[in-house]
Amino acid sequence: MMMANTPDRQRLAAALPFSENSLLAGTALAAPAASPGARTLRIDVPASDTVALAPDAAISNGERVNSSQAKSFSMLDNDILINPLSGDNKISVSEHGEQTIISGYAQSGAPGEKVLVTLNGKTYAGTLDNNAMWFVSVSKGDMAAIADGKVIFNVAHTDTAGGEHQQQGAFTLASDANARYSPSLFINKVTGDDVLSAVERGGDLLISGWGRYIDAGYEIKVTLNGHTYTTKTTKDSRWIIAIPQQDLQDLPEGQLTLLASLGGAGRTAEAARLLTLTHSGADKQTPVLTIDPISGDNKVDGGEIAGPFYVTGHAENIAAGSKVKLTTGDKIFTGTVTGDGVWSVYVDDLYSVNNAATTHATISYQDREGNQFAATRVIETAAGGYPFHYPMIFAINPIGGDDRLSGAERHQDLTIRGEFTSGEGLGSQQTLYVTLNGKTYTTVVQNGADSPYDNYWQLDIPASDIESLTPGSYTVVASVSDWLQWSGSQVTQTQAKIIHVDNDGLATLSSLPAERHDGAQVGALSDGAAQHDAAAMHGQGAALPVAAEATHAALPGLHAGEPSSLHALIERLTADDAQPHQDAATAGRAPLTAAEADAVLPAAPADIWQTLTADAYAAADDGAAYYAPDARTLADLLQQPHPQQLA
Repeated sequence: MMMANTPDRQRLAAALPFSENSLLAGTALAAPAASPGARTLRIDVPASDTVALAPDAAISNGERVNSSQAKSFSMLDNDILINPLSGDNKISVSEHGEQTIISGYAQSGAPGEKVLVTLNGKTYAGTLDNNAMWFVSVSKGDMAAIADGKVIFNVAHTDTAGGEHQQQGAFTLASDANARYSPSLFINKVTGDDVLSAVERGGDLLISGWGRYIDAGYEIKVTLNGHTYTTKTTKDSRWIIAIPQQDLQDLPEGQLTLLASLGGAGRTAEAARLLTLTHSGADKQTPVLTIDPISGDNKVDGGEIAGPFYVTGHAENIAAGSKVKLTTGDKIFTGTVTGDGVWSVYVDDLYSVNNAATTHATISYQDREGNQFAATRVIETAAGGYPFHYPMIFAINPIGGDDRLSGAERHQDLTIRGEFTSGEGLGSQQTLYVTLNGKTYTTVVQNGADSPYDNYWQLDIPASDIESLTPGSYTVVASVSDWLQWSGSQVTQTQAKIIHVDNDGLATLSSLPAERHDGAQVGALSDGAAQHDAAAMHGQGAALPVAAEATHAALPGLHAGEPSSLHALIERLTADDAQPHQDAATAGRAPLTAAEADAVLPAAPADIWQTLTADAYAAADDGAAYYAPDARTLADLLQQPHPQQLA
């Protein structure tokens, strides 16, 4: 016989015409009917209490009492509830892939209490979340060691008052000689660390995952805090679900269980994670990212995929100069946010994305506290091989000669010009759109003397619009569409270029942007960083990031957090003299091999966006604020980049 904890005794006393002191054994909340394996508790009621009962009183499960004698009653212990395994408590070999999730509730439990599940001689421990939910994960190897047939397991929970609760569960395990592969489902770490801060809950939250032996179109269900959300897998077996901001605001404090399941005839898989909610960043504005339609219609077909292009979007509450990461299938590309709230990412080899007839394009940003924010689009691609036909390609020539506007350039019309290199004359006589600082301008692509191989375009932006630009960085976005005859589809090409608007007059120490010792900059990019971004946008060598870090390494004699404006001024004044030498040094540079490119930018892991390690942040200057999420393998972080010392 077990003593009930005080809350259970009080609830039972309120429901029965007995005094609380009469309840010698406790129970959880009563249930209307027993379930298989349900555990019953005995309650002994003395004669002094049964005398007070009305004649023929109904007490428990329809039992009636008409006596002045002591009486014992049996009541259900429904503290522990067990969810059906694989949806129907029937598990085939094609359903228990890498793991099998056993989950349920302990209704009289408190957050943090342990629940023990014993299966086939092994014990697995789970933790109660703030909704009294628990789960354990049984590995593929452990499931394989269980004999076919009916399987019994036991769930035990001891509450804070010392009350012990147990429940039996059962499922049927069946083998299938024709099943060669079992699907597996995985959930990526939510916001990189499974911790949801207050600032991360200020906008919609993306939850992502992937599967093994799962094709496109499978339905994924995600359950969090009693709400269920659904989505479909893409061709590369990935999935992403957006949880609305309002639902996030309703989440209780503490820990919550996140469950994901794959449904299908004879193909069921589940995964789970325990999330922790904190109040960190409650006083901050939540960064918000959006993605413009990719290639105009989110379909990157054979006439678009072979040519380098830009993916663009907008960023709110993210400082200029911050880095963002674009993950598409198994590829990662990086870009920059400019002062006008626009981000751009250069994409040069989307045609090599593996198994990606449909996939996600996800843009993500991470602040210095490790909070992560993301937005995504599902796109269709013609991936799988380099197309035979020439793609539509064009470029934006250097604006103002050096992609900087200063002095008189800030008070006159600005001419922006570009050229086409498409071998099929695509884009000729088509309308081209240019966007700068929220305004869109149009022009028409013209034929050159050697058309269709030297098409060109240009437009003038009025001086009044240029004068309205405040000092800082801006992204110029240009796009054009044409009909591709051989594919019978509309193709769209987008290019971008970052420009910098200087203060009027000569540069001074106080007017130059402040730089930090590790190369990060508050507010805007430095000249060296601008050269690096411009080179990266034109695909001029993936090894440039290392050079950029070396150029901005710590200067002798300066403290770690001290601005090095003098260095920036000297670099600015000597940029023109140094440029011929840089051109000569890079003129004969051979294109990077695939191995060299991988060394600079590793392939994307299955986790779409992740946080830096605590050590990486500890090594960074507190003021060098903005980082893009680092790429990691599924198991471990790749080696973190470190600033190079100035030679």
